[in-house]
Amino acid sequence: MLSTATTFRYKVIERRKVKLEAKQNLPVMVPWTSVPFFPVTTCFRSPGGRSGGYQRRRMRRRQARQINAERLKRWRMNRVQQINACKLVKALRRVRQRSNEAARRERYARRQIECSPHQNSVRIMISKQSEKEKRQRGRDKELSLLL
Repeated sequence: MLSTATTFRYKVIERRKVKLEAKQNLPVMVPWTSVPFFPVTTCFRSPGGRSGGYQRRRMRRRQARQINAERLKRWRMNRVQQINACKLVKALRRVRQRSNEAARRERYARRQIECSPHQNSVRIMISKQSEKEKRQRGRDKELSLLL
C-alpha cells in the first residue's frame, strides 16, 4: 500500500492532467471517481467567455498593483534619501558648531592669557581715564556739598 503523501502526489498529478485536458475541451475520465467529466466550454476566465471583461479587469488590477508597488518603492527611496540628507546636514551643522565653539574658546583663552602690547597700552589708557573721571566726580561732589 502507498503512503498518504504518495497518494496525495498522484492525485495532484491527476488533477493537473485533468485541467490540461479540460483546456483542450476533451471528455476526461477522472480516475478517482470513474465518472466521465465534461468540462464547461464557457470558462469565466477565458477572454471570449461570458464575462470577457474579467481577464481585462485582472490585467488592469495587476498593472495597477505593479505601478503602485513601483511608486511606493520610489517614494521610499526618495524618503530615505531625504532622511539621510537631513541627517548629513545636521551632522555637518554639529561639526561646524563644535569647530566654532573651539575657535571661540581658543580666542577667549588667548585673550585671558596673552595680550598684544597695543591692547595693554589701550587698557592702561582706559583705566587711567576712568580713574581721572572718578577723581573728578569726587571733586564735583565735594564742591556741590560745600555750596
